[in-house]
Amino acid sequence: MAAIPEWETTHSIQYIDPYGDTVFNRLQMECFLDEWRNVENLAPSPDEKLQLGEIRILGVRCKNSAHLYLKFVGD
Repeated sequence: MAAIPEWETTHSIQYIDPYGDTVFNRLQMECFLDEWRNVENLAPSPDEKLQLGEIRILGVRCKNSAHLYLKFVGD
């Protein structure tokens, strides 16, 4: 994920590391999901919007269940 200047002011998304792993827990999901809606709205194509929507679905599942984490794996 390329660094986007607007994301530098976010509380959670700015910490997604494109080169390392980033893990969010259930307590962080409310903030993450609020910010993720903005990311989805910026998607330039329907395919990317679909992929971002799948991540949101995983985030909602994480938020609503104990012992689940949303993990981004860098290269």
